[in-house]
Amino acid sequence: MSVHLEATDWTFEKGRHFVIGDMNDALRIYTRIQQELLFRGRRVLVLVTSDIPSSKKILLFQESWDFILQIRSNVDYSLLAAYLNASPKPLTILWLGTEVPQVLLQKFDVGCHWICSSGSVPVARLFNTFVSPNASVFKYKDWFLVNGGSHAILESVDEFRLKNAGLLVCPDQSVKWYDSASLEAGRKGISVKEIQEVLKWCVDSLEDS
Repeated sequence: MSVHLEATDWTFEKGRHFVIGDMNDALRIYTRIQQELLFRGRRVLVLVTSDIPSSKKILLFQESWDFILQIRSNVDYSLLAAYLNASPKPLTILWLGTEVPQVLLQKFDVGCHWICSSGSVPVARLFNTFVSPNASVFKYKDWFLVNGGSHAILESVDEFRLKNAGLLVCPDQSVKWYDSASLEAGRKGISVKEIQEVLKWCVDSLEDS
């Protein structure tokens, strides 16, 4: 039986987004939300992991960031909070690594779009949850089982994946689809300057470790 879902319209009342997939999936969702915001406001990259391969860091540095922070201690969380508090809204924060502390989500809710990846999957009703077709089939199906997804959607999971369709579960538990392949459009090449920035970031990280 085929399931017919509405397409994602990319307008969100709640600015909390969790991506079940890899770093590339999170970056694509971030870019798409930036397009919806007409690239207004400041863009923040927060890394709570040091396990990102250099090849993927290059992808990250293709984007134009206003503030980049790697979390190493509680002092860094305080620095991030101070920056978010002083910055004009809207803000778009790409968070890669462990789970975002609830105190940050609660304090910086209005005017902030959080795109989070990795860490434990948050409570569904508090996030727009993007389930990428690139996620393992077990994660794809298990997430819906845990969060009460309809049996009809579970039976159609393989069909969605074959069509490269991701699924979006909204806080009201409604389910929509999005074209994952279309999010590849508009990716730009890597300039010499951007490669230099990545290499400098790597050197600075080695010196600090």
